[in-house]
Amino acid sequence: MAQRKYSRTSKTARPSRQPALHQLSDEQLTQHLMKIVLGTFVFLVVILGSLMFFAPKLGAFFGLLSFRRNDNNKTVVVAPASPVFSDIPPSTKSENLTLNGFTEPGMTIKLFVNGPEAQSTISDNEGLFTFIDVKLIEGNNKIFAKAVNEQGAESDASIIVSILLDNKAPDVSIDTPTNGETVRNLNKRVLVKGTVSELSTVRVNGNLAVQKSDNTYEIVIGAEEGDLEIKVEATDEAGNTKTEKIFIKYAKGS
Repeated sequence: MAQRKYSRTSKTARPSRQPALHQLSDEQLTQHLMKIVLGTFVFLVVILGSLMFFAPKLGAFFGLLSFRRNDNNKTVVVAPASPVFSDIPPSTKSENLTLNGFTEPGMTIKLFVNGPEAQSTISDNEGLFTFIDVKLIEGNNKIFAKAVNEQGAESDASIIVSILLDNKAPDVSIDTPTNGETVRNLNKRVLVKGTVSELSTVRVNGNLAVQKSDNTYEIVIGAEEGDLEIKVEATDEAGNTKTEKIFIKYAKGS
């Protein structure tokens, strides 16, 4: 008996196809376009929101990278130390002065006198520098200096020094004894007293006298019988000297 063969045809599920745009009705086409517009709008909102949130952080990150890169390439220039003057006189009688000092080696030293720059020089291998013929004005002179290195970095100003230009000699007088007087005593000594107009070094016949706070001076000098010259020299701090002389007689006796 012949067997029947049944043939089973397997049905494979096919994906459903979206209808083509030209097959859509006007209502379906409108809905489709609305979905596209809405999706695009949502996408743009998400992108813009992300940019607003992350942009500052990204900017800071790349800015930091740029800063560090520039910082690594940047050369740090250190300003030199301020110059220092040495052996500055508080006063002088000379209108042209020589100034010395020290700083770092190989620096350009600028000298400022009463405001503007007056001179410049280069410090030697030991950092020493000298300014020659620095012109002063009568009275107080304010002087300072600055150092400049090869990179152009300038130091702070040095300590301002004040130098008095004084070319007037002090006034000096001999009050005791008086000119032509005869001094008598038993100890061969003569007391000399006088006055100076300003702080000075006072010498009487070469001997240093004591100057008091009121600018008076006194000293006891030796004497022999007969004529005696008394010479008083007063030299102020600027080096100006004034001399006064008198002549007396010394007699041994009471």
